[in-house]
Amino acid sequence: MNNLEDRIQALIAQAISTRDSADLDGVIRQLRAALHEHANRLRKLAASRLVVNSSIQGSADHIPEEPAAGNDIGTE
Repeated sequence: MNNLEDRIQALIAQAISTRDSADLDGVIRQLRAALHEHANRLRKLAASRLVVNSSIQGSADHIPEEPAAGNDIGTE
């Protein structure tokens, strides 16, 4: 992931130093694409960690049958 982070940092620096609006548009497009890719990688990483943690702790699909004490929603 460091190569992508390095590319994002370089694009940020390039965007800051670019004076020509046409060049800036291209740099911004590249930066947005790189940020999108970075966000996707982070989503996949988070999802894979959720799967690993849920398999360690038990089924992630387990739903308690009864509400916890003091959580009687809708009853008076």
